[in-house]
Amino acid sequence: MRQYNRREGLASADDTLPVDSERLKAAVLDRRAFSEAVQRLRALLGWPAG
Repeated sequence: MRQYNRREGLASADDTLPVDSERLKAAVLDRRAFSEAVQRLRALLGWPAG
C-alpha cells in the first residue's frame, strides 16, 4: 500500500488504518505505539522517515 501511496504522491502522514470499519469500532489504538511501529518499519525497509 505504501508504494501505491508514494506513487500517488501521498506522504507518510497519509499512512493510516481503516477505523471506519464496523468490527473495528470497539478497538483501542495506541497512536503513539502505532506511530513508533510505523517508523521502525520504514527504517527496516529503507524508506525515508515521515
